[in-house]
Amino acid sequence: MSYDPVGCLGEHTTLVEGEPGAGHWASVYPEQRPFDVVTTGRLPDSAIARILVFEPVVATAKGLRIGSSLDELLAAYPDITAGDEIITRLYTLTDSAGSLVFEVAADNAPAGYWTPEQLNTVVFITAHAPGEKLGAIYATDSAGSCPV
Repeated sequence: MSYDPVGCLGEHTTLVEGEPGAGHWASVYPEQRPFDVVTTGRLPDSAIARILVFEPVVATAKGLRIGSSLDELLAAYPDITAGDEIITRLYTLTDSAGSLVFEVAADNAPAGYWTPEQLNTVVFITAHAPGEKLGAIYATDSAGSCPV
């Protein structure tokens, strides 16, 4: 990871260099953005608040990744809790180390939003530090590691 102090500046923000949120931690891996790290207050020297997983190259200890089926998710984590968002269903595991949230393409989305292949598959994964707010990321106004 490498901190880019102006990585979140652009046409969608009024932030300026040096303000909290103007920069972000960027991966320096050969894959195209496998994950992002968001720090508390979006400051370069603060604790990790959450990790956003974008690519299937990142998997949980039980092998779940973006593209895994809902059946695989439920088999790996039978005690997972479920909740609905606008176009996804959130499946959450929480313990003293934090929370792991799997967003699954759900049929509660508007007709035609998901392709048949996407329905009931994991489309996004987020790991949250204890006490961090949980919620959907996929298809929201969030810019991942940058504030909008």
